[in-house]
Amino acid sequence: MVCFLVGSKVRYVVDSRVVICLPLVLMAYNFFDLFLLFNMNVFCGMTFGNVLKQSIINTVNHKTIGTYYIVLGYWAGLGGSVLSMIIRFELSSPGGYLFFGSGQVYNSVLTMHGVLMIFFVVMPILIGGFGNWMLPIMLGSPEMAFPRLNALSFWFTFVALLIVYQSFFIGGGPGLHTVGIGSLLGSINFIVTVQNMRSIAVTLDQISIFV
Repeated sequence: MVCFLVGSKVRYVVDSRVVICLPLVLMAYNFFDLFLLFNMNVFCGMTFGNVLKQSIINTVNHKTIGTYYIVLGYWAGLGGSVLSMIIRFELSSPGGYLFFGSGQVYNSVLTMHGVLMIFFVVMPILIGGFGNWMLPIMLGSPEMAFPRLNALSFWFTFVALLIVYQSFFIGGGPGLHTVGIGSLLGSINFIVTVQNMRSIAVTLDQISIFV
């Protein structure tokens, strides 16, 4: 589609193995980073639990948080894909045994699939994942404007995913208030980073169009 918009005749085919392996490579990168951090802090007398808490739960590094977003979107995408297959099975024989002939259950599964794919796959991967990875690098900034707020927005999104999953079983529809808080905090962080954290020699009209 990008080639069509820019008028290029070259067509690129993305192998499905790349899509599957990218989150695994990012996870391996973070585990290697955790291994180096653990060996570095062993000499300081820190236990593995303290290192784990410092490097995973309390981390404010924009690349690590971006990786968390991508991995979260990857696993949410697996759940959304399972729901998509269930929907297709039901449509192959409407009124079958999958939903016990209940149209309400089918509507709930359809809504759940849409919510997962939009709010927990597309947005976390494209905005939270690649945005956190690329934005400071493209601006020449060492970090996001509010690193702790950046980490907090991810954990809000993670908790929101758990709430959406459990809301399917208790009824009442998926609750998206928590993911709204995470998205709002992330948006504020991105705006302030672009406005205040770019290099001194770079003006707003000189930054990349992708920012």
